[in-house]
Amino acid sequence: SLQDSPEWSNASDVEADAQRRLATASSEETSATEPTATHPNPPCEDNDTAYQTEENNPNITCHSDALHACRTDLGIVFCAKTCGYCSPFTYEQLKRFDKPQLTMLPSIVYQSRLATTDCRGFASRFQTQNYNPVLSLLPALDGKKNGTLFTCVDRLKQYDEEYAIYLECPTNMPSMRCADGRVGLTSKQTFHGTSVYPTMLIESARDLQAMQKVGWIDVQTEKVAISTMIYTENIEMFTSLTVEFAFDYAGNIAGSVQMISYRDLVHSASDSFFALLLTTCIAASLSVVSLTVHLIRHPETCSWGLVIFEIFSRALFLVYPSILLVTWTQQAYMSHEFESLLQTFLNSHGLNEEHLTKSLAKYFEVKTEVYEEVEWLETHRLASYIMLYVQFLQAVLYFSAHPRVAMLTRTVKKALWNMVHFFVVFAILFLMLAFMAHFLLGGTVHLFGTFPAACATQVRMLFGEFIFVDGAEKLSGSMSAMYWVYAASFMLVVFFTLLNFFLAIIVDAFVDVKSECDDLQCTRNVFSDFCSIPRSWHLHRKYGLPSRHSLCHFLGEAQQGQGLVEVVGDEYGCQILAQDPLSKTTGYLLFLHCCCTRHRRCYSWVQALGRAAASKQDHQFAI
Repeated sequence: SLQDSPEWSNASDVEADAQRRLATASSEETSATEPTATHPNPPCEDNDTAYQTEENNPNITCHSDALHACRTDLGIVFCAKTCGYCSPFTYEQLKRFDKPQLTMLPSIVYQSRLATTDCRGFASRFQTQNYNPVLSLLPALDGKKNGTLFTCVDRLKQYDEEYAIYLECPTNMPSMRCADGRVGLTSKQTFHGTSVYPTMLIESARDLQAMQKVGWIDVQTEKVAISTMIYTENIEMFTSLTVEFAFDYAGNIAGSVQMISYRDLVHSASDSFFALLLTTCIAASLSVVSLTVHLIRHPETCSWGLVIFEIFSRALFLVYPSILLVTWTQQAYMSHEFESLLQTFLNSHGLNEEHLTKSLAKYFEVKTEVYEEVEWLETHRLASYIMLYVQFLQAVLYFSAHPRVAMLTRTVKKALWNMVHFFVVFAILFLMLAFMAHFLLGGTVHLFGTFPAACATQVRMLFGEFIFVDGAEKLSGSMSAMYWVYAASFMLVVFFTLLNFFLAIIVDAFVDVKSECDDLQCTRNVFSDFCSIPRSWHLHRKYGLPSRHSLCHFLGEAQQGQGLVEVVGDEYGCQILAQDPLSKTTGYLLFLHCCCTRHRRCYSWVQALGRAAASKQDHQFAI
């Protein structure tokens, strides 16, 4: 056995000293209010025949071999009476458990493996190297090797044998466990369509020591993962925790932690979630209908691109919540999945290899279902992010509704092509410098070890996080000089020059936009204009004024060819210009915008313009 347990002796009272599982035998009956056993208590007796078969020794019994048997799992399974492991068991609480979280069942460690292949290149030549008997002081070179030196693997092909590892049968191994002189360790299971080889860490110290002695992790190991399930009470949070270790070509190990939590929506939380999704769908459908009707009835008043995008964003808010609502109702509660996982072991009929393999198969079946539910959750989390990003773009476009807050969109629009040209130059120089750093310094400075890592390092340098990278102090001679040539070039070209070019492009466009905005005569600040909207509606109804578009259209049609007015449209509304036919001069009369009609002088001007048009007099009005 590989277990480190207290020393047993055949003369000792093993029944009194049996504390291996922190359990003591008890004959008390379980009360009706306590959990009940899923199986009847096994008889308190020794199964000497099974123990002899497992040990491949017909001359021993549990009692005669208690020193060895009670230190192994065989003593628990076959020597219950001798070792004092007769059920029912009771457990004594050593200290108060006051944590809100607990793990379910022992941790599962599993690995994925790679298939072997024929060695190529120098490895194939080294496998068949000659030897020289004269080199007696060099044991590695003085004789023929018994076996191969390399185990070459195909990293594009998965290992798919029935067991992870095959070992030669020990001399005392029962013949029923051997096949073709080999014994297989860690049977195959399927997890999310991939072959994995799992084992349970029942007693971690013992199990890990046993795995180390048989070489459970070897060159064929692609990834090793330790997985457990965590439950957080009160908030009904279920977490799948996986610690994964990946092995690369050179045997380097990269560790990562994946912790995905899923919360069951129960009681009021479930009702609130359903109500909010339903409300979102109804509001989005009303918005889509109203925008579509307005676009059909008044196509001439709409900015088609903006309205179509708004209808698209509202349609997304109708379609996606509907899909989320339907798929959410089809998901099983995670508490049911965890309960099924627990019942996998509680309903097991034994701890032998056959039953344990079935339990592990059921474990990974349930874990696959949990994985799929969590994958569903991650998919909708990504979809929700896309929805939020669409609304972010919609909010940016909404800023164009008022000239004073449209500076962001107008600045980007004005500077767009200059920024495109800038980013072309920036990308070429940035990537060229990153490749130079990787090519020259990648073997010495780990931050430049790969091309993506070099790009990431330059991004950090771009934001001024550092200029002297970790590991550069190890450089000397020409390598150190070349590093400082690279660093100086990066600072001069990228940090000082290109960044300031970008700022200059933005500032130049902003100055132009601000100048145009200052020339607007009828708009005030956004707060004043928004506050005057109710007053504008009231005055429209009071004076019976036509809409902006109707007025522009009427004046353009009524005075066409007479030289009195000229209607010019732009992105905010229309400008009404009046000409003096004698001087042939044109004066700026009005920037007719929705906010313009909130000014009292606008109404006076509209009335005067109407009278002038009726009397066919030429007037020039200034606001």
